[in-house]
Amino acid sequence: MTSTPFVPHHDRHPFHGITVVVDTPARVFVGRLDTADDVEVVLKDVGYHDDIATREDYLSRTAKYGVKRLTGVVTLPTASAVSIRPLAEVVG
Repeated sequence: MTSTPFVPHHDRHPFHGITVVVDTPARVFVGRLDTADDVEVVLKDVGYHDDIATREDYLSRTAKYGVKRLTGVVTLPTASAVSIRPLAEVVG
């Protein structure tokens, strides 16, 4: 029987592994949070949207149907993130 190693997550961001919305001045990103610290935010399986006028529609569709993956990994400077919130709280 093969076992997988235990990886403790006590030092991870509270939203690690959760689908989050990251607002930036230029676009909104939706993806699974991998890491977030004082330097960078790393998202996996990421969708994004540029049009502020249709942002709420995009988030509603994403919450209903799931993230339309446009790229595998996005790394953003933490300073560019206006907010990081779980998708369920944004549209819930």
